[in-house]
Amino acid sequence: MTGEALLEVRGLSHSFGGLSAVAELDFTAIRGQIKGIIGPNGAGKTTLFNLVAGVLPATVGTIRFKGEIVNRMPAHKRVDRGMARTFQNLQLFAGMSVLENVMIGCHARTRAGFLEAVLRTPASVRETRAARDRAMAALAELGMERLAERQATDISFGEGKVVEIARALAAEPELVMLDEPTAGLPHGDIQEVAAVIRKLNDDGITVLLVEHNMRLVMSLCDDILVLNYGRRISEGGPEAVRKDPEVVSAYLGEDA
Repeated sequence: MTGEALLEVRGLSHSFGGLSAVAELDFTAIRGQIKGIIGPNGAGKTTLFNLVAGVLPATVGTIRFKGEIVNRMPAHKRVDRGMARTFQNLQLFAGMSVLENVMIGCHARTRAGFLEAVLRTPASVRETRAARDRAMAALAELGMERLAERQATDISFGEGKVVEIARALAAEPELVMLDEPTAGLPHGDIQEVAAVIRKLNDDGITVLLVEHNMRLVMSLCDDILVLNYGRRISEGGPEAVRKDPEVVSAYLGEDA
């Protein structure tokens, strides 16, 4: 797949206490594609997401988003620039409704300060109303508007996974990073999440997908990056990656 590079990573490395989690990594995500990132446990996939999203500092190598180097850009500014992500473990706030959880995704695009919010100034009220409208639109886009007023504790695990994607969508991103969105889900829920991912992509959003479900990855992704011990061992279309001996070895051992 050829086209405009939305995200470019070059020479990216990160270590924890001398243990290399990401090592001299290069890859590109093309605007409009679904790019899978796979690898055995401990391969560095979530660390890579944390570096790209700004959760961890990228001190070695460069991360370029929409042509701009973002290494020193804080996480909330990257959201404002057009990135959004979900997390491997479900992270919904139990004391809030589904709608309020999704509204959190709009936070980076608000301008009113804390004092304005407390005083409920006209600007703050307008921003809250706009955030509510965006959150409802995100839920409706994913067929979850019926859950808006339910408490986050009253929905199923699978519904919670989709609500997390809706929260990312509410930030109006150009790039969404999904960290194991189907982990722990039964087959029927997996198919629902897969349909949501396809819909995001059909709507023009570029997707980075970390996922252990190989059948899902192979059916959804245009391009796949394979990591092992933080290094790229393969990259390409699903069929090429599936047949790569290094990939087979990383997953199944040398005897395979």
